[in-house]
Amino acid sequence: TQAFTQFWSPAQAQGGAPLLLSEVEIDPPSASDDACQYVELRGAASSVVPAGTFFVSVNGDSGSFGSVTNAVDLSGVTVGTNGTITIILDPVNIAECVGRTYGSGTTQILVDDAFSVVGVGAESYLLVNTPLPIADGDDIDSNNDEVIDPARQITVLDGFAQTVNNTLQ
Repeated sequence: TQAFTQFWSPAQAQGGAPLLLSEVEIDPPSASDDACQYVELRGAASSVVPAGTFFVSVNGDSGSFGSVTNAVDLSGVTVGTNGTITIILDPVNIAECVGRTYGSGTTQILVDDAFSVVGVGAESYLLVNTPLPIADGDDIDSNNDEVIDPARQITVLDGFAQTVNNTLQ
């Protein structure tokens, strides 16, 4: 599995524990269930996420390695009273995940982004911090060496990678 190489460096939300990836619903059972994709982050209840913190889904497919599929700026977001932040598709503008409920007290971040919260195939899911902006489509590994470009000043806080099909590597 291809994944980005980067040193892990825990960052703490203001007044609390490190912010970490808890769950990522990557590929619901059918295309009609894509509205059910979500990302859950865990941190100290009611703490504030530091400036420059992003959740990013980064393409690992051989044709577009290092391209950011989705970037969600979490700067200044307050972690819910249950210690979670949940990133979901905006049900008003995109679709609704019928029957899906989220924990009481979670802070919900609604995204309106190309019918998808996360990419699928060969993909890295990262929680990062950087003083520079990150946007969908950015190439954070321009030379395709599987290392985030140092000029991007990205520190990986947490993350994982997966490949659902070896032909994508």
